[in-house]
Amino acid sequence: MRKITLMLLLLLFQYMVSAQISLDSFYKQGTRWCEYYKYGTGFGNYTSGSTTYSVGQDTSINGKMYHVLYQDSKLIGGLRTDSNKVYFYADTASHFTPYTEFLLYNFNLMVGDSINLSNSYRRKIMSIDSVQLSNGVYVKRYHYDTSTVYPEYSLYGIGGQGGLFDNYYHFPPNRTRVYMASNFYYLFPDQSDYKVIWCFPTDIYKSKNTTLTLKIYPNPITDNTIRIQSSEAVKQFRVWDMNGKCIFQQENIESGEHMFTVSLSQGLYYADIVTVNGVVRQKLVKL
Repeated sequence: MRKITLMLLLLLFQYMVSAQISLDSFYKQGTRWCEYYKYGTGFGNYTSGSTTYSVGQDTSINGKMYHVLYQDSKLIGGLRTDSNKVYFYADTASHFTPYTEFLLYNFNLMVGDSINLSNSYRRKIMSIDSVQLSNGVYVKRYHYDTSTVYPEYSLYGIGGQGGLFDNYYHFPPNRTRVYMASNFYYLFPDQSDYKVIWCFPTDIYKSKNTTLTLKIYPNPITDNTIRIQSSEAVKQFRVWDMNGKCIFQQENIESGEHMFTVSLSQGLYYADIVTVNGVVRQKLVKL
């Protein structure tokens, strides 16, 4: 009976793993990683904030196809997949050696294998299980030896708790809060030091204040004027094109009604208003 139970559990795990989404599907146009960072600046002082990595259109570099990658509104390089591995090609705006390709993730690794980080540290895989995404699909979760490095795990296709570049840095200051693809997402468990994030979509992060008023108008847009209205101070207002590139950003806006001039071509866009207590994410049309 025990052998039968173990065999059934093994078959169930294999089924969940086999049901995974193809690796390249995690890096399609419009995909985002929303991350929060906090690091010490000395004498008990800390700097904190948020950043968003987003995937744009495909492009060819040295004969290979890459998914263009932005950090907020800045082009930093491209991602590509091959044989269950994820590679990053660095542009001049990234923190990597420019015009060089780096291996970010190798999802062929097994329990007992190690990852060599950029600064000679090694990260050993202690166990592998699975987690469920918002669409019901299960993906592998790789747990690391946390006695020498952190964070604790990475997810197949999505990356680590320490951000998209978790497997390159040792002790990264970032923490991933949410990964968003076009039709599914994964919300990382909250951590006490990394609660604040300003890039949640409305279907994930709900308003905690039922009296909060957030508006973006007009829609459709006939000129280059966008108005926002908020009943409390706005942490961040952003406009994104359909390639996932941030084309306008304004932070620390007082409550009330405000007007902004944003240069827009005809087409579709997304706009976000973010406060401490809520988020509005809206699709906009420019005529």
